[in-house]
Amino acid sequence: MSERKNEEKNLLAAYYGKKAFVKIKQCLEIGKIQFSFVDLNNTKDHIDCYMLAEEFGAILMASITDKSLLKAIMDEKAKGEQYPKPIWMSPVGGNATGNNGKPISRYFEIAPGSSSEVLFTAYSFPAEQNDNGAFIKVKGSKAILTLRVPCTFNDLKVLQYKWSFLEKDYMSEKYSLLNMKSDYQPRYEDTYASESAEEKEKAIEAKMKTIRLVATSALEPVKGKSNIKVCQVTENGNIHRLICLMDKIADKKKLSSFESQLNSRVSANGTLEFSAEVAEKDSDYYLTRFA
Repeated sequence: MSERKNEEKNLLAAYYGKKAFVKIKQCLEIGKIQFSFVDLNNTKDHIDCYMLAEEFGAILMASITDKSLLKAIMDEKAKGEQYPKPIWMSPVGGNATGNNGKPISRYFEIAPGSSSEVLFTAYSFPAEQNDNGAFIKVKGSKAILTLRVPCTFNDLKVLQYKWSFLEKDYMSEKYSLLNMKSDYQPRYEDTYASESAEEKEKAIEAKMKTIRLVATSALEPVKGKSNIKVCQVTENGNIHRLICLMDKIADKKKLSSFESQLNSRVSANGTLEFSAEVAEKDSDYYLTRFA
């Protein structure tokens, strides 16, 4: 009884035909929507298809909201063919043991029905697993199982209406700033630009030391910060960034000479060895004056 109650709580829609039915369930604990197609005469014959919640909302449900799915159905229906062609196909999925212990590929299509407004048709095929782990239908193979379920366009509109509440709740939490953690590693210009004036001063007031450095790249201006230039230096084999706050260095003549010599050496594939007083912050050196 509890299992039945739980299933109904997850149920977004259920459509029944003469030979099969489909239940559309939210499985948002794994970020997906399930379309479970079942044969009415033998419930062991079933096809479970899954869509990512984002694809379900942004593609299928959106096409119901903007009526593009309805238009495509009506346009195909107007051709007057006995068996209208599909106007939408789900992403292809599969598993390794669905065909008596062998891989299957599965998907469903939406088409105009010959005697209904909308027809869902689900297929499962023998499959092969490619190098990326995807289950690909065996070329030229026939469907192991085909299940067809009709519904109306109003049925789909009710499905979209129900999803709109769930989508807002689920997506707003999943894609909140609190829930999404970035692995972004900022470049110097990003970190410096975000620092307050007080933090910048603290960098200069950090523990000073006079050291021997070897510059291996030219001084390059930081984007959007014309008074800041950066180059790469090594100290005892360790690589650092040397950050030059141009307006903080008192000896402008020596600074200009250093920059000119460095650019000349680097353009000739060389390096420049020099002594300087620096303030160390993390792994960066801030140039305060030349020794």
